[in-house]
Amino acid sequence: MKKLLVFFTCLMFTFAVWASEDTQETYDILTISSTENSPISQTLQKLTTYEKSNAIIDIECEEEDRAQADIIEETWNNGDYEEAIELLKNSIELDDAALGIQWKEPVKTSSRWAGDVRVGTVDSIVDMDFDVDNSNGNLIAALLYRNGPSNYRFSINMSQDTGKTWTETYVWTANPSYEIDIDCSVYNNYFYLAYPYLSNSVGRIRRFSTSDGSSDMTYGAPNDFLTVIDEGNSLKEIVLTSDADDPSPRYLFYFSILENDSLRLYYSNETATTWIKSPILNNVVGNADRGLDACCAIPHKLWASYIGTDNKLYFMGGWSAWTVYPSNLDLGNHSEMVTSVSAYGDTAMIVHPFPTSPTYDVRYYITANNGTTWGVGTLLSGSSINSLVNDVTARGGDGFGTVYQTTGNLAKGVYRHRSYNLAIWSLPDTFTDNVTRENIKPCIERVADGIYGILYVNWPEQTAWFDRSDWIITIPDGLSLFPDGETIGFGDTLELRAYLEEVGSGAAGEELNFAVITGDGSVDPTSGVTDGSGEVYTEFTAGSTAEIVTVEVMWVSEDLIDTLNATVDIEVVAGGIEEGPRVSGIIARFGSGELLCAVAEEGDVTVKVYDKLGREAGTLLKGNVKSGNYPLSLKNLNLASDIYFVVMQGPGIDKEIIKATLIN
Repeated sequence: MKKLLVFFTCLMFTFAVWASEDTQETYDILTISSTENSPISQTLQKLTTYEKSNAIIDIECEEEDRAQADIIEETWNNGDYEEAIELLKNSIELDDAALGIQWKEPVKTSSRWAGDVRVGTVDSIVDMDFDVDNSNGNLIAALLYRNGPSNYRFSINMSQDTGKTWTETYVWTANPSYEIDIDCSVYNNYFYLAYPYLSNSVGRIRRFSTSDGSSDMTYGAPNDFLTVIDEGNSLKEIVLTSDADDPSPRYLFYFSILENDSLRLYYSNETATTWIKSPILNNVVGNADRGLDACCAIPHKLWASYIGTDNKLYFMGGWSAWTVYPSNLDLGNHSEMVTSVSAYGDTAMIVHPFPTSPTYDVRYYITANNGTTWGVGTLLSGSSINSLVNDVTARGGDGFGTVYQTTGNLAKGVYRHRSYNLAIWSLPDTFTDNVTRENIKPCIERVADGIYGILYVNWPEQTAWFDRSDWIITIPDGLSLFPDGETIGFGDTLELRAYLEEVGSGAAGEELNFAVITGDGSVDPTSGVTDGSGEVYTEFTAGSTAEIVTVEVMWVSEDLIDTLNATVDIEVVAGGIEEGPRVSGIIARFGSGELLCAVAEEGDVTVKVYDKLGREAGTLLKGNVKSGNYPLSLKNLNLASDIYFVVMQGPGIDKEIIKATLIN
């Protein structure tokens, strides 16, 4: 994926600005590093005493410099850290070398307590990928990020508990004069990472254990990497995939678009220690430009998709022979567009952006017979929203899971799902708790039966976050209804409020429809009108006894893609309401920072506020509290505009966590 980065030589700091309402831009203002010390010696110097003792290093360099690198590695790994740093300072031949750091004790970086989980501790991420080892359920993610004007690093991060907590196991740093690309794939209990090296003309690969995330220091011995592609032509993009889902996996596949616009494929032997250039694909493609993706279907068939030098969409499939399917779709010349492809059995799908001036839709091609015939469809259309990046996965028998990101300063990530044989998509689900980085491709994988995991980069910090489809709460992000599970009496009035973060929800006069479905199946539609703040209010009066009322909520606008789905079950019983609330809980009013805390019974209650990183930001309520409703406000804590999590604990409620958005 190509990224737009603008550099100025000035002071040593980085900041992000809002360029306009519709554009995200990053300006890196950096000074040129001193050349007195080699870059990797500076990296080692900056480690804390504990980090030095926790680090095993390996140096990636030219073969003629290998002997000196071995001496420095041995010196460091024997505990003589300062001597190793001095050796590096005096080894000018290693100034352009890369450095790998394996943490003896993995560094815990994050844990889930509410919402999405941050992966790693780094920011300025420009690319990332993740995969799952289905044999043990472990997740591994690779994050590529900048750490200076010409310094790239990638870190390996692992979760052994389905994504709830993450640890960093390995860091690699180098100072190339070119933009690099990474991709990864799990194969035979290893996590393989593909990356370029040596002026971007060499494609290499490393591997890490999927049980603990450690680097395989013997892979490619005496090095700890292997060279896959070395044709003297720069690599523009890299994609790595495998047949890991086959009962007897045999191959890793290393795709690359070269600077001369040709597409290359190398494949491995069963142990991934030998790599062979595919003679079949060599002369098939000579017009590949960007947006590359690839996958392997089971039984064996490879699929690839890309955008050509003529800006048209191309996709192809094959094994012993390749068939190219020119779509004749002109996608335009936007440099940050990507394509995505995934397949299961004889069913394959290619997802891509499509220009519908002035916006970009999200569309797809699908075949259920290995490419004999193709159908087309749309995931996002007819709105004022752009989408340039997407991803799709098809593993196991669960169908297609797809994710796409919108653009602009309120960019969001959207998840949808469908079966292989039925063209019925789930409604768009905004899964992100953060504004997303609009031009960094999100990653989606099937992480368990019927469950999908998504990795994305936020904005403006450009940090990595992970979410799962089974973490999505009953009421989606951006929609709050109160009460939920409430009991009301005959003739009593139920107050319904919705707080909308969806695009267009702040437009004064827009309407939100509440379809109130009573116990006998009849529908009582009612509605409220927004006041421009994104809040909608209406009331429902119970008209019968002993019934369950389901409230279904739909946002009504010109673009039904903004539809919100939620259900709230309310039990209606004969008789009047008791005074005071019967259910403890808390609700937030979108944007205002205003909260209403309901306490069902007297006792010790605490209401605390945490930021997105899990740090305590303040206390709103603490002590012995009588039954009743208590209005609270985040504004009393003098917090900055942001997303916060409010945690309530007290009698009858172990822990309730809600998200509150504060706009000052």
